[in-house]
Amino acid sequence: MRLRSDIPLWQRIYLRAMKPLHSRRIARNVQDFSDGDSEYAEYVEQQIWKTRGKQFTNSRSRLDIYVDLVLEHCTALPANPKVLSIGPRNHFELDSMKESGLTNVTGVDLWPTDPRIVKGDMHDLPFDDDHFDLIFASHVFEHSYDFAKVAKQCVRVLKKNSYLFCAIPIDYEVGTVDRVDFETFENFIKYFPENTEKILCEPAVDSTKELRIVLKFND
Repeated sequence: MRLRSDIPLWQRIYLRAMKPLHSRRIARNVQDFSDGDSEYAEYVEQQIWKTRGKQFTNSRSRLDIYVDLVLEHCTALPANPKVLSIGPRNHFELDSMKESGLTNVTGVDLWPTDPRIVKGDMHDLPFDDDHFDLIFASHVFEHSYDFAKVAKQCVRVLKKNSYLFCAIPIDYEVGTVDRVDFETFENFIKYFPENTEKILCEPAVDSTKELRIVLKFND
């Protein structure tokens, strides 16, 4: 995958130098996640290469806004809630939550780059049932191969009276990496149980075309 020209020079040098080693690691990850399914293997490989190319990206400007929304709207979170960050890519997302008081955070990503992030696939989350109080997913669900599976996995690992926050881009041209345009909240919520409570659904207040959503799962 070609590196973007806006990536700083030192990062491009590092990524080019590490490409042979990373290629072998990616091949192992693809094998681990695809279970012999060639189509799914291609999907996983494309997602990992995209993530690798953005592994140094600092998205704190939007992440801090998202964390503030969580703190404002997830009012029934227990003390020191267990948080699952899906697809954080690097440490910036986890740092944003930690600095806001959410310190018990675990990340899961196809290409983990921080000790707090475990290797895993959102279509088959490597966690026990009823484990987390909050799922945080920033610009992740549009990358799903089968969002119905992802939604079921989210519900499975969440406790009763738990929350899901996500920010999803809408009204864009889908491709092999950014695969799903939900377009509306209704197209998103239909993947979750009927008694799922809508706490928040609002468009971005700036020019960004995205929805910011908070759901609550009461049982």
